[in-house]
Amino acid sequence: MTKTLNGIKAYRSMRGHNNFYYPNTNDVVFLRPGSSYEKLPWVGSDMHAINVCSKDIINESGDKNIVIWVEADKLKTI
Repeated sequence: MTKTLNGIKAYRSMRGHNNFYYPNTNDVVFLRPGSSYEKLPWVGSDMHAINVCSKDIINESGDKNIVIWVEADKLKTI
């Protein structure tokens, strides 16, 4: 797991062609600073898919893992 240094703007996933997950650029979320994430080997755009805990997303609660998409240049790590 890697930690974010800053808060990051991200996009929720949506199901698309052949039931693959893609970034939904109409559904923006923000990751809290210091959040842990795991980079996934998924491709789909110029964004990276990361696995995070829902409690690390601002205005979310719970302890489930979700996949969100982040622009490649926005992933800053400690």
